[in-house]
Amino acid sequence: MKKPSVSFVIPTWNRHRELDRLLSSIFMQDRTDYETIVVDNGSTDGTSQWLETLGHRVVRITNPWNRGAAHAKNQGVSVAVARWIWFLDSDSELQDAGVVGRALRIVQESAQIGAIGGEMVPDGVGGLQCRIKRHLPTGETENVLRAGEVRLEPCDYVPTCNCLVRRDLVVAWGGFDPSYFIFGEDDELGVAVRGLGFSCFFDSRLTVAHRFAPTSRRPGLWLSNRNRLRLAVLNFPAPRVALLPLLEIREALRIDNLRVLAGIADSSLLARYLPGTGCRSGVLQRVTSPLVFGLRYGATLAAAYVYTAITLPRLLALRRRRPDYLERLSAEGVPT
Repeated sequence: MKKPSVSFVIPTWNRHRELDRLLSSIFMQDRTDYETIVVDNGSTDGTSQWLETLGHRVVRITNPWNRGAAHAKNQGVSVAVARWIWFLDSDSELQDAGVVGRALRIVQESAQIGAIGGEMVPDGVGGLQCRIKRHLPTGETENVLRAGEVRLEPCDYVPTCNCLVRRDLVVAWGGFDPSYFIFGEDDELGVAVRGLGFSCFFDSRLTVAHRFAPTSRRPGLWLSNRNRLRLAVLNFPAPRVALLPLLEIREALRIDNLRVLAGIADSSLLARYLPGTGCRSGVLQRVTSPLVFGLRYGATLAAAYVYTAITLPRLLALRRRRPDYLERLSAEGVPT
């Protein structure tokens, strides 16, 4: 049997309907030289039983409980055989039958590509727009929105809701740090890809729409801030880590952030964590939603700084020598 060119790796947890739509978009591709690996993180909605009906069309890995997206991605990488791994979220969808073919042609054009892909998100008027990821000095993500086609735009990282990455780079890096659980593990992958001498690119020709599941990510504020500080301590230059509190203050006082808190402007961060409470549904909500979000964000950020200070000795030890998480997983074994 011919070795696949691409290994799709899809972590999922209670996303049966979205996963059905994603797999259908994969199975309709006009190229068949791919394998599809689904890691079910202890779903309770019948996902595991439904995957069994697909037979050999998917490689199934089933965890008895939710072990987190980072661990699930490592499990997928450990059984993948293709040169290129394509990470997808289960609420993403390939937009046409030529996506895989286009992607493989693009990566063959440049040896500098380490990771490529990115989010196409709804624009509010029935279409899609590009969301390009850049890091602020604090490690927080700035989403640059752009309409139309974008080709080979350099970015700081490619979100793993749609990320085509060289497998050898992931293996050389040692895989995802399971302590992230979710949020931030793809940021660190981008740092690793660039640290290994390759580049990350956004390209709208890898047209995958990310349609967020309609649930609030409010509990994720704590993990997002904790993991961002973890990323900084483990990867940023030491002087920048020492200046993080001052950088946080400077970021909070940026004029565009102050306008969000005053209810004058919308925030992609607010929309991400408080869906349905945007700034367009009345004067009161226009003002109170950003303020409430700002208070929650500030509280979780303060807690994250306290937690990081307590765990700093361990983080510094990990900074000096990062474990090979894929090697650890190999010793543990992968459930099927």
